[in-house]
Amino acid sequence: MELIFGLLGGLALFIFGMRTMSDGLSAAMGDGMRVILSKATRSRMAGLGLGTVIGGLIQSSASIVLFIGFINAGLMTLSQSIGPILGANIGTTLSVQLISFKLSDYCLPAIFIGLMIHMIARKRKLKYGGQAILGFGLLFLGMVFMGDSIKPHRELFEPWMAHINGSTMTGLITGTLVAALITGIIQSSGAVIGMGFAMISAGAITEFEGIYPIIIGANVGTCVTGLIGSIGTTVDARRAATTH
Repeated sequence: MELIFGLLGGLALFIFGMRTMSDGLSAAMGDGMRVILSKATRSRMAGLGLGTVIGGLIQSSASIVLFIGFINAGLMTLSQSIGPILGANIGTTLSVQLISFKLSDYCLPAIFIGLMIHMIARKRKLKYGGQAILGFGLLFLGMVFMGDSIKPHRELFEPWMAHINGSTMTGLITGTLVAALITGIIQSSGAVIGMGFAMISAGAITEFEGIYPIIIGANVGTCVTGLIGSIGTTVDARRAATTH
């Protein structure tokens, strides 16, 4: 029970931190992002670059839903959305790279500083910037909880992780499908990859072949969010979700 609640509680804290950080960054950017996006999509490379920035700030799945909403509202065409969609998938790897750094020692100061800024600041950008810092700290605190709960019980994961091995076709397919299914359920590729990082730090995964099928599956499963977000929208919006 200690393992289950520690793992699930840490995962919930990780997802909540990621959502809090994304919402804070999105709110800090404000409505100006819509204007920038409409101008940037006139050029394919500019759209790719802007999509990369947005994907790095608010995650690919959230940004894809944003683009689908723009298409559905007639603010963007299907062809204009391709560059930002590709960029969003590039950008989300940058945010995951940030998570991979060992910044867990700074999670508690980040939570305190972010909360104080969010409560005290009156300027919109500063206030929501504090929210983003708060989410950043909660995200890493969730990873700490997951890693600490796995460490004493890592031998329990060994029989399960033995089926996930990128060096064999069966292990690659199994790991990809499992990770895609979990990502589709919780709708967060970053959370699944973050859980993989926690298992590496706890010693449950010791080889690269054990993690990259999970990474591939997480990036496949994250497409579910866009597909769900396209329900009831225009044909082009649904095509954009399928393109993702």
